[in-house]
Amino acid sequence: MSEPNITPGSKVYQLFNYETVVVEGKEERFIITIKKEPLPSSDSGPRAECG
Repeated sequence: MSEPNITPGSKVYQLFNYETVVVEGKEERFIITIKKEPLPSSDSGPRAECG
């Protein structure tokens, strides 16, 4: 996918469909790189016992 041109008022969730996004303001341009990572498994790490 090519990078979309997003304005500062755009919704954040629109960015998640892309790896790189260009945000155009009145005086500045921002290039944002988005990296998706899986959440850690709920089975990892020590757990407290209930009871």
